[in-house]
Amino acid sequence: MAAPYSFDKYLAGLRSFGPWLTKRGAVCACGIGLAIAWTLVQFNCFPQHMPKAGETVYPWWQLSYFIGFPLVGLLIWLILSQIYLRTGRGVKIGVAYDSYGVDIGDWKRTRVTLAQLLKSNMIKGKVSLRFIPQSKANTAEAMHNFMKRYGFAIVTMVQRSAKVSTEGTDNLRQPFAESIQVTVASEPEYAAFLKTTFPAGLDITRKRPDNLIDIIDGKAHNFHDALILFVGTLLYFKREYDDAAIILRHLDISLSHVAQGKSPRVQVRFLDMRARLARTQFSVAAMPDYDALNAARQYAETTLCYFDEFPDVATSLGRIRFLVGDLDGTIELTDKFAAKVLSLKGQGYQIADSVWARLHVNVGFLSFVQGYWDKTYDAYNTILTDQKYHELNWADLVDFADHVASLDRYDGIVFLQAFYRKVANDKIPERMLKGAQNWVNADTSRRKLKPLLNRCYPAQSAGVNCATKRKHKNRRRKKRKK
Repeated sequence: MAAPYSFDKYLAGLRSFGPWLTKRGAVCACGIGLAIAWTLVQFNCFPQHMPKAGETVYPWWQLSYFIGFPLVGLLIWLILSQIYLRTGRGVKIGVAYDSYGVDIGDWKRTRVTLAQLLKSNMIKGKVSLRFIPQSKANTAEAMHNFMKRYGFAIVTMVQRSAKVSTEGTDNLRQPFAESIQVTVASEPEYAAFLKTTFPAGLDITRKRPDNLIDIIDGKAHNFHDALILFVGTLLYFKREYDDAAIILRHLDISLSHVAQGKSPRVQVRFLDMRARLARTQFSVAAMPDYDALNAARQYAETTLCYFDEFPDVATSLGRIRFLVGDLDGTIELTDKFAAKVLSLKGQGYQIADSVWARLHVNVGFLSFVQGYWDKTYDAYNTILTDQKYHELNWADLVDFADHVASLDRYDGIVFLQAFYRKVANDKIPERMLKGAQNWVNADTSRRKLKPLLNRCYPAQSAGVNCATKRKHKNRRRKKRKK
């Protein structure tokens, strides 16, 4: 295999446009023009009539050849370079090499492998790869100007050290030490996230190959994974969630050699999960129609594969299951979520307050619609007693209770409407409060829920406790009596 590759590397530059973008490419284009001019002169190919006997002809045509053809070559080089840099669909990635010397054979093989990987059916049309001159990435200012001019979203600088070893045949050489620097054409916080959260993405390693061709293939795959990581993350931050999910899921498959809980695969899977749940993040006041809602539910169901790593996926998925009318599916998922969280807590894991609060408010709501009043009270009381209810957005919960009430499907939702408003420190309409109280008093089995309406719930930022509120209330009463 070494012989064909050794021969191919001398011709690779002729079939890959990347190396032609440098100043050396411009000089080569002029050199080709000179070679054509010299050839035409040698064969007396000139645009004039043959001189008659004794007639003197000055060689102006030869001079025009040696000036004109190099200029034409330079012009063609310039036009093709601009077309190459300005074209490309989707996210454009620029790749620059900085090393002691670029092996054109390596460059071409890496380019071909990347092209095959990037043009998979899943991400075709969403990523365009262009090799760019190393001089355009020397300084931050030059790089940003270049990216803005040609519409590149990401520019990567691949830096190579000298050869680790030059002994042996080409097929037995040692790999080069290599590093990748990334610049992202987006808001600074996006670039900071890419560089700080995914440093391991630049050091994705596979089994060490035994020969040079496998080394090059391995570098191409590792480089591909790093590029796709940055593209998927960039699309996520640009809120292009569907494209981001496709690319991140593709990358997760490519990183199957990395354990699920290890970096960078764990970050990739987390972002893919969030991208697939993005359609479920809406308020009930802006809820889409049923078809769009059901489509969002079907898409969100693809995140179940992440449940063991990120159990909180059950919160968003359970909510949209309920909104499309799948109460049984919501209960099943919430019970699974509760079992997982309690198991982790029993193993000594620290459960975030927000996760703990969401779990219990969901258990409380589902117990309520099923008529399990004792279980409802216990779930709500758990977060009310330890003040974890401040972790929740009660304004959204109020809207949710109002939406459920509008369905006319479940009994006693007026109680939740009043209770949620009480916790949110919202004014409760008198008719709603009276309806909630009447509902509680209508059945002795519901009496345990009554304290939820009578308890004081000071706002987190108010700094006023229940005793203080009662004191102010008593003072106002005394003033009215006087």
